[in-house]
Amino acid sequence: MISGWLWFRLTSNTGATLGLLRGHNLIFLVVSTLVVVAVAVVVLRGAAPGPLGAAALGAVAGGATSNAVDRIRLGGVIDFIEVHLWPTTFNLADAAIRIGVVLLVLALLLDLGRARRARGGGPLAR
Repeated sequence: MISGWLWFRLTSNTGATLGLLRGHNLIFLVVSTLVVVAVAVVVLRGAAPGPLGAAALGAVAGGATSNAVDRIRLGGVIDFIEVHLWPTTFNLADAAIRIGVVLLVLALLLDLGRARRARGGGPLAR
């Protein structure tokens, strides 16, 4: 425990976040694989929205790969981080995926704003 807000507690999870769909490990393994393939296609085609988008995609792919490796080796992911006021235990791969998704949305919004300004439109232009 660190100052009453962070605990380390070892758990295994064969489902998704918040323990949803427990026991459906194969589904999440397939989804993780598809996510990694999709990210690779986007990056190889040069379609990542700038450096922030590339970093975001790397975080998502890294987290998905890590969770997939756990699912193959251990039959589920190992969650070990528990934060006060967060509803479930999670791992670093889960954090990377969540942060990556937020950064990807931010990168896409910034890219959209740049494209609109380049066309001469303001923030409300279509």
